[in-house]
Amino acid sequence: TEQIGDPFIYKGDFIKLRNITVTYDLSSLLTSKQNVIKKLTLSAACRNVLIIYKDLPNLDPEAFASSGDNRVGYEGTSQPTTRNFSFTLNARF
Repeated sequence: TEQIGDPFIYKGDFIKLRNITVTYDLSSLLTSKQNVIKKLTLSAACRNVLIIYKDLPNLDPEAFASSGDNRVGYEGTSQPTTRNFSFTLNARF
């Protein structure tokens, strides 16, 4: 039999692409006359790239601050998760 709260119960399963990093070696661009820089790499990274699958609509499944404690049936959310980008230039001397 269906209970009154059943439409508001969701599975906690999810698949998430959390991090992706791409690195390119720029050492081939260095001239042989230059002896100061031995190796040069450029990296680009992204965190919280994509949620591939989730049952819970309109929320990130990892954004819950609490669940299953003494407040049975109540889940409070934290701040929304953000997507972060970073770029790194690494030089070895």
